[in-house]
Amino acid sequence: MNRGSIIKGMNPALLMILSILTITPLLKGSEKGILKVGVYDNPPKFLFTEDGKVTGFWPELIEYIARNRGWRIEYVHMPFDSCLEALKNGDIDILPDLAPSIKRESLYLFNREPVFYNWALIYKRPGENIQSFYDLEGKRLAIWRRSIHGVYIKNTLKQLGVHCDYVECSNYMEVFDAISNGNADAGVVNRIFGQLMEDKYRVERTSIVFNLTPVKFAFPKNFKRKEIINDIDEDLKRMKEDKESIYYRLIDKYFSGAERPKILNAFTAEKLNLYFRVILILLLIIYITKKWKIMLKIQGYWLLLCGLGFSLIAWITDFVLLLTRNPYIFYFDLVLFMVSAVFIGAWFLLIVMREEGKL
Repeated sequence: MNRGSIIKGMNPALLMILSILTITPLLKGSEKGILKVGVYDNPPKFLFTEDGKVTGFWPELIEYIARNRGWRIEYVHMPFDSCLEALKNGDIDILPDLAPSIKRESLYLFNREPVFYNWALIYKRPGENIQSFYDLEGKRLAIWRRSIHGVYIKNTLKQLGVHCDYVECSNYMEVFDAISNGNADAGVVNRIFGQLMEDKYRVERTSIVFNLTPVKFAFPKNFKRKEIINDIDEDLKRMKEDKESIYYRLIDKYFSGAERPKILNAFTAEKLNLYFRVILILLLIIYITKKWKIMLKIQGYWLLLCGLGFSLIAWITDFVLLLTRNPYIFYFDLVLFMVSAVFIGAWFLLIVMREEGKL
Protein backbone atom coordinates (compact mmCIF):
# COMPACT_ATOMS: atom_id res chain seq x y z
CA MET A 1 0.00 0.00 0.00
CA ASN A 2 1.46 3.31 -1.01
CA ARG A 3 1.63 6.44 1.15
CA GLY A 4 -1.09 8.19 -0.87
CA SER A 5 -3.66 5.46 -0.27
CA ILE A 6 -2.81 5.39 3.46
CA ILE A 7 -3.41 9.13 3.79
CA LYS A 8 -6.56 8.90 1.63
CA GLY A 9 -8.00 6.24 3.88
CA MET A 10 -7.36 8.08 7.13
CA ASN A 11 -10.06 9.79 9.15
CA PRO A 12 -10.15 13.54 8.32
CA ALA A 13 -10.26 14.45 12.03
CA LEU A 14 -7.17 12.30 12.69
CA LEU A 15 -5.41 13.96 9.78
CA MET A 16 -6.13 17.39 11.23
CA ILE A 17 -4.78 16.40 14.67
CA LEU A 18 -1.61 14.96 13.15
CA SER A 19 -1.13 18.12 11.10
CA ILE A 20 -1.44 20.33 14.18
CA LEU A 21 0.98 18.15 16.16
CA THR A 22 3.48 18.24 13.30
CA ILE A 23 3.27 21.96 12.61
CA THR A 24 3.12 23.22 16.24
CA PRO A 25 6.77 22.46 17.12
CA LEU A 26 7.86 24.18 13.94
CA LEU A 27 5.79 27.23 14.74
CA LYS A 28 7.08 27.24 18.30
CA GLY A 29 10.69 27.12 17.16
CA SER A 30 10.07 29.86 14.64
CA GLU A 31 8.34 31.95 17.27
CA LYS A 32 11.28 31.69 19.64
CA GLY A 33 13.93 32.12 16.97
CA ILE A 34 17.38 33.50 17.74
CA LEU A 35 17.85 36.45 20.09
CA LYS A 36 20.34 38.92 18.65
CA VAL A 37 22.33 40.53 21.47
CA GLY A 38 24.35 43.68 20.88
CA VAL A 39 27.84 43.74 22.41
CA TYR A 40 30.56 46.38 22.36
CA ASP A 41 34.03 47.03 23.77
CA ASN A 42 33.68 47.66 27.50
CA PRO A 43 35.86 45.44 29.70
CA PRO A 44 35.24 43.62 31.97
CA LYS A 45 31.54 43.75 31.14
CA PHE A 46 32.25 42.58 27.59
CA LEU A 47 35.48 40.83 26.59
CA PHE A 48 36.52 39.46 23.21
CA THR A 49 39.09 36.73 22.63
CA GLU A 50 41.39 36.53 19.61
CA ASP A 51 39.26 33.79 18.09
CA GLY A 52 36.19 36.03 18.28
CA LYS A 53 34.56 34.48 21.33
CA VAL A 54 32.48 36.83 23.47
CA THR A 55 32.80 36.62 27.24
CA GLY A 56 32.57 38.90 30.26
CA PHE A 57 30.01 39.58 32.95
CA TRP A 58 27.03 40.30 30.71
CA PRO A 59 27.54 37.50 28.14
CA GLU A 60 27.93 34.89 30.88
CA LEU A 61 24.87 36.19 32.68
CA ILE A 62 22.59 36.20 29.66
CA GLU A 63 23.92 32.83 28.45
CA TYR A 64 23.01 31.33 31.82
CA ILE A 65 19.47 32.72 31.58
CA ALA A 66 19.22 31.62 27.93
CA ARG A 67 20.23 28.03 28.75
CA ASN A 68 17.60 27.80 31.48
CA ARG A 69 14.93 29.28 29.23
CA GLY A 70 15.85 27.42 26.05
CA TRP A 71 16.78 30.53 24.08
CA ARG A 72 19.40 30.73 21.35
CA ILE A 73 21.80 33.68 21.46
CA GLU A 74 23.62 35.35 18.60
CA TYR A 75 26.04 38.18 19.40
CA VAL A 76 26.35 41.23 17.17
CA HIS A 77 29.64 43.04 17.86
CA MET A 78 29.65 46.71 16.92
CA PRO A 79 30.51 50.14 18.39
CA PHE A 80 28.27 51.40 21.17
CA ASP A 81 26.67 54.10 19.01
CA SER A 82 25.80 51.47 16.41
CA CYS A 83 24.31 49.25 19.12
CA LEU A 84 21.96 52.06 20.14
CA GLU A 85 20.88 52.63 16.55
CA ALA A 86 20.44 48.91 15.89
CA LEU A 87 18.32 48.57 19.01
CA LYS A 88 16.16 51.54 18.02
CA ASN A 89 15.64 50.06 14.54
CA GLY A 90 14.92 46.57 15.86
CA ASP A 91 18.01 45.07 14.20
CA ILE A 92 19.03 43.56 17.55
CA ASP A 93 16.73 42.20 20.25
CA ILE A 94 18.68 42.89 23.44
CA LEU A 95 21.32 45.40 24.50
CA PRO A 96 22.73 44.61 27.95
CA ASP A 97 24.40 47.14 30.22
CA LEU A 98 22.26 50.18 29.47
CA ALA A 99 21.24 52.76 32.06
CA PRO A 100 17.74 54.19 31.62
CA SER A 101 17.13 57.91 31.14
CA ILE A 102 14.09 59.94 30.13
CA LYS A 103 15.27 60.06 26.53
CA ARG A 104 16.25 56.40 26.40
CA GLU A 105 12.96 55.28 27.89
CA SER A 106 11.19 57.04 25.02
CA LEU A 107 13.26 55.00 22.54
CA TYR A 108 13.66 51.60 24.19
CA LEU A 109 12.02 49.18 26.60
CA PHE A 110 13.83 48.20 29.80
CA ASN A 111 13.38 45.30 32.16
CA ARG A 112 12.25 46.21 35.69
CA GLU A 113 14.88 44.55 37.89
CA PRO A 114 18.25 46.40 37.92
CA VAL A 115 21.21 44.11 37.37
CA PHE A 116 23.32 46.43 39.52
CA TYR A 117 23.91 50.13 40.17
CA ASN A 118 26.74 52.14 38.71
CA TRP A 119 28.02 55.68 38.99
CA ALA A 120 30.60 57.94 37.38
CA LEU A 121 34.05 58.99 38.54
CA ILE A 122 36.28 61.75 37.24
CA TYR A 123 39.95 60.93 36.69
CA LYS A 124 42.68 63.47 36.00
CA ARG A 125 46.24 63.77 34.78
CA PRO A 126 48.81 63.64 37.57
CA GLY A 127 49.53 67.17 38.73
CA GLU A 128 46.13 68.60 37.81
CA ASN A 129 44.24 70.25 40.66
CA ILE A 130 40.66 69.08 40.14
CA GLN A 131 38.53 68.70 43.25
CA SER A 132 35.10 69.87 42.10
CA PHE A 133 33.07 70.49 38.95
CA TYR A 134 34.15 74.12 38.99
CA ASP A 135 37.80 73.09 38.67
CA LEU A 136 36.95 71.77 35.20
CA GLU A 137 36.61 75.32 33.90
CA GLY A 138 38.77 75.65 30.77
CA LYS A 139 39.95 72.02 31.00
CA ARG A 140 39.92 69.34 28.30
CA LEU A 141 37.46 66.71 29.49
CA ALA A 142 37.39 63.28 27.82
CA ILE A 143 33.96 61.61 27.70
CA TRP A 144 32.45 58.57 26.05
CA ARG A 145 29.99 60.18 23.67
CA ARG A 146 26.39 59.06 24.08
CA SER A 147 27.18 57.27 27.34
CA ILE A 148 24.78 58.08 30.17
CA HIS A 149 27.58 59.67 32.21
CA GLY A 150 28.90 61.70 29.28
CA VAL A 151 25.47 63.19 28.63
CA TYR A 152 24.97 63.86 32.35
CA ILE A 153 28.26 65.70 32.85
CA LYS A 154 27.59 67.89 29.82
CA ASN A 155 24.19 68.92 31.14
CA THR A 156 25.47 69.42 34.68
CA LEU A 157 28.42 71.62 33.69
CA LYS A 158 26.16 73.64 31.40
CA GLN A 159 23.76 74.30 34.28
CA LEU A 160 26.67 75.29 36.53
CA GLY A 161 28.07 77.64 33.90
CA VAL A 162 31.33 75.68 33.68
CA HIS A 163 32.94 75.74 30.24
CA CYS A 164 35.36 73.05 29.12
CA ASP A 165 36.55 71.47 25.88
CA TYR A 166 35.13 67.98 25.40
CA VAL A 167 37.31 65.26 23.93
CA GLU A 168 34.79 62.75 22.61
CA CYS A 169 35.77 59.08 22.69
CA SER A 170 34.12 55.86 21.58
CA ASN A 171 34.83 53.88 24.77
CA TYR A 172 36.34 54.21 28.24
CA MET A 173 39.72 52.87 27.13
CA GLU A 174 40.01 55.85 24.79
CA VAL A 175 39.09 58.15 27.69
CA PHE A 176 41.98 56.82 29.79
CA ASP A 177 44.28 56.90 26.75
CA ALA A 178 43.44 60.56 26.20
CA ILE A 179 44.32 61.42 29.80
CA SER A 180 47.49 59.31 29.81
CA ASN A 181 48.73 60.74 26.50
CA GLY A 182 48.11 64.33 27.56
CA ASN A 183 45.27 64.88 25.09
CA ALA A 184 42.86 65.53 27.97
CA ASP A 185 43.24 67.01 31.44
CA ALA A 186 40.50 64.84 32.94
CA GLY A 187 37.96 62.25 31.93
CA VAL A 188 34.71 60.59 32.95
CA VAL A 189 34.40 56.80 33.32
CA ASN A 190 32.11 54.51 35.27
CA ARG A 191 33.36 53.31 38.62
CA ILE A 192 33.74 49.64 37.60
CA PHE A 193 36.01 50.39 34.66
CA GLY A 194 37.88 53.05 36.59
CA GLN A 195 38.64 50.99 39.66
CA LEU A 196 39.67 47.95 37.63
CA MET A 197 41.80 49.79 35.06
CA GLU A 198 43.23 52.83 36.87
CA ASP A 199 46.53 51.09 37.68
CA LYS A 200 47.16 50.35 33.99
CA TYR A 201 47.08 54.01 32.92
CA ARG A 202 48.76 57.23 33.95
CA VAL A 203 45.67 58.64 35.65
CA GLU A 204 44.62 59.69 39.14
CA ARG A 205 41.17 59.31 40.65
CA THR A 206 39.52 62.46 42.00
CA SER A 207 36.91 62.65 44.75
CA ILE A 208 34.23 63.72 42.25
CA VAL A 209 31.49 61.11 42.06
CA PHE A 210 28.09 61.57 40.41
CA ASN A 211 25.12 60.10 38.55
CA LEU A 212 24.12 56.96 40.42
CA THR A 213 22.11 54.90 37.91
CA PRO A 214 20.55 51.43 37.68
CA VAL A 215 21.92 49.26 34.86
CA LYS A 216 19.47 47.03 32.98
CA PHE A 217 18.71 45.10 29.80
CA ALA A 218 17.25 47.18 26.95
CA PHE A 219 14.94 46.06 24.13
CA PRO A 220 13.44 47.66 21.01
CA LYS A 221 10.40 49.83 21.72
CA ASN A 222 8.18 47.57 19.59
CA PHE A 223 9.60 44.33 21.04
CA LYS A 224 6.81 41.76 20.71
CA ARG A 225 8.10 39.01 22.96
CA LYS A 226 7.34 40.58 26.33
CA GLU A 227 7.67 37.18 28.00
CA ILE A 228 11.43 37.42 27.40
CA ILE A 229 11.57 40.58 29.52
CA ASN A 230 9.44 39.00 32.26
CA ASP A 231 11.64 35.88 32.27
CA ILE A 232 14.78 37.98 32.70
CA ASP A 233 13.23 39.88 35.62
CA GLU A 234 12.09 36.67 37.24
CA ASP A 235 15.52 35.02 36.91
CA LEU A 236 17.37 38.13 38.09
CA LYS A 237 15.23 38.44 41.20
CA ARG A 238 15.69 34.77 42.02
CA MET A 239 19.46 34.90 41.51
CA LYS A 240 19.86 38.05 43.61
CA GLU A 241 18.01 36.42 46.50
CA ASP A 242 20.45 33.49 46.48
CA LYS A 243 23.88 34.60 47.71
CA GLU A 244 25.42 31.45 46.20
CA SER A 245 23.94 31.98 42.73
CA ILE A 246 25.89 32.48 39.52
CA TYR A 247 24.96 36.18 39.68
CA TYR A 248 27.22 36.73 42.70
CA ARG A 249 29.88 34.39 41.34
CA LEU A 250 30.06 36.46 38.15
CA ILE A 251 30.28 39.69 40.15
CA ASP A 252 33.17 38.25 42.15
CA LYS A 253 34.80 36.89 39.00
CA TYR A 254 34.72 40.08 36.95
CA PHE A 255 34.38 42.89 39.49
CA SER A 256 36.44 41.60 42.41
CA GLY A 257 39.08 44.25 41.76
CA ALA A 258 36.49 47.03 41.84
CA GLU A 259 35.47 48.42 45.20
CA ARG A 260 31.84 47.37 44.87
CA PRO A 261 30.73 48.33 48.36
CA LYS A 262 33.15 51.22 48.46
CA ILE A 263 30.94 54.07 47.41
CA LEU A 264 31.97 55.19 50.87
CA ASN A 265 35.53 55.59 49.66
CA ALA A 266 34.46 57.54 46.62
CA PHE A 267 32.63 60.04 48.79
CA THR A 268 35.37 59.96 51.46
CA ALA A 269 32.56 59.00 53.80
CA GLU A 270 34.90 57.48 56.35
CA LYS A 271 36.35 60.94 56.89
CA LEU A 272 32.92 62.57 56.99
CA ASN A 273 31.54 60.06 59.47
CA LEU A 274 34.64 60.32 61.61
CA TYR A 275 34.38 64.11 61.47
CA PHE A 276 30.77 64.13 62.65
CA ARG A 277 31.43 61.56 65.35
CA VAL A 278 34.38 63.51 66.71
CA ILE A 279 32.13 66.58 66.85
CA LEU A 280 29.50 64.60 68.75
CA ILE A 281 32.03 63.25 71.23
CA LEU A 282 33.56 66.69 71.84
CA LEU A 283 30.17 68.27 72.36
CA LEU A 284 29.15 65.53 74.76
CA ILE A 285 32.36 66.03 76.74
CA ILE A 286 31.67 69.76 76.94
CA TYR A 287 28.14 69.03 78.03
CA ILE A 288 29.16 66.55 80.75
CA THR A 289 32.02 68.62 82.17
CA LYS A 290 30.76 72.19 82.03
CA LYS A 291 27.27 72.67 80.75
CA TRP A 292 25.11 69.90 82.20
CA LYS A 293 22.78 72.24 84.11
CA ILE A 294 21.85 74.13 80.95
CA MET A 295 20.26 70.99 79.55
CA LEU A 296 17.43 71.42 82.05
CA LYS A 297 16.30 74.44 80.10
CA ILE A 298 13.71 73.24 77.65
CA GLN A 299 15.08 74.74 74.43
CA GLY A 300 18.55 73.31 74.87
CA TYR A 301 17.15 69.97 75.97
CA TRP A 302 15.10 69.46 72.83
CA LEU A 303 17.88 70.59 70.50
CA LEU A 304 20.30 68.14 72.07
CA LEU A 305 17.72 65.36 72.19
CA CYS A 306 16.91 65.75 68.49
CA GLY A 307 20.59 65.86 67.57
CA LEU A 308 21.42 62.71 69.52
CA GLY A 309 18.32 60.98 68.13
CA PHE A 310 19.31 61.62 64.52
CA SER A 311 22.86 60.59 65.36
CA LEU A 312 21.66 57.29 66.83
CA ILE A 313 19.58 56.52 63.72
CA ALA A 314 22.59 57.35 61.55
CA TRP A 315 24.77 54.92 63.48
CA ILE A 316 22.14 52.21 62.97
CA THR A 317 22.08 52.86 59.21
CA ASP A 318 25.84 52.28 59.20
CA PHE A 319 25.22 48.64 60.07
CA VAL A 320 22.46 48.39 57.45
CA LEU A 321 24.86 49.87 54.90
CA LEU A 322 27.51 47.28 55.72
CA LEU A 323 24.97 44.48 55.26
CA THR A 324 23.20 45.67 52.10
CA ARG A 325 25.91 47.66 50.27
CA ASN A 326 23.07 49.87 49.00
CA PRO A 327 24.43 53.27 47.89
CA TYR A 328 21.09 54.97 48.57
CA ILE A 329 21.46 54.10 52.25
CA PHE A 330 24.78 55.94 52.18
CA TYR A 331 23.02 59.14 51.11
CA PHE A 332 20.43 58.67 53.85
CA ASP A 333 23.18 58.00 56.38
CA LEU A 334 25.08 61.13 55.39
CA VAL A 335 21.96 63.33 55.57
CA LEU A 336 21.18 62.00 59.05
CA PHE A 337 24.65 62.89 60.30
CA MET A 338 24.37 66.36 58.81
CA VAL A 339 20.97 66.94 60.43
CA SER A 340 22.25 65.71 63.78
CA ALA A 341 25.25 68.04 63.49
CA VAL A 342 22.91 70.98 62.79
CA PHE A 343 20.78 70.27 65.88
CA ILE A 344 23.77 69.75 68.16
CA GLY A 345 25.52 72.76 66.68
CA ALA A 346 22.40 74.85 67.40
CA TRP A 347 22.35 73.50 70.95
CA PHE A 348 26.00 74.43 71.44
CA LEU A 349 25.37 77.91 70.00
CA LEU A 350 22.48 78.34 72.43
CA ILE A 351 24.77 77.48 75.31
CA VAL A 352 27.42 79.96 74.23
CA MET A 353 24.91 82.76 73.70
CA ARG A 354 23.35 82.18 77.11
CA GLU A 355 26.74 82.21 78.77
CA GLU A 356 27.57 85.49 77.08
CA GLY A 357 24.26 86.95 78.20
CA LYS A 358 22.88 87.36 74.69
CA LEU A 359 19.78 85.28 75.46
